[in-house]
Amino acid sequence: MKAIPEVETTRALHIIFRHQRACEEPSYQRFLRRESKKNVYLTSESKIDSLKQMVRRDYAIHGTVDHPRLWTLRSRDDSAVQKNLGTPPVPRSDSQDQLPPRPLAEAAEDEASALRLNQLVDELDLALRTT
Repeated sequence: MKAIPEVETTRALHIIFRHQRACEEPSYQRFLRRESKKNVYLTSESKIDSLKQMVRRDYAIHGTVDHPRLWTLRSRDDSAVQKNLGTPPVPRSDSQDQLPPRPLAEAAEDEASALRLNQLVDELDLALRTT
């Protein structure tokens, strides 16, 4: 990311200080509590945290990011160029390819186990028949 110009950095610092002062007010605390219960992607806290991160980056102050939504952004390497690999190839849903043939050894075992299963079912039917 590029460095923030001095004017924008000063504005960001003023917003951060105003937020810190507002956090002491009970009405703003109620607002933040209500906002945290809503299912929103970006809350006021996350926006302030991202402002703090931008100011730290501009002044080269390294700290830890405590907001979970920013951990993924922090873990990315901004200097590396990301390559668009596109969508991976997927077979069409209406394709009608043949399945590969099953090995013969498994087929013989399957037939033997199917025969044994049928015999067990027949024996159970005879044993459980009450008529």
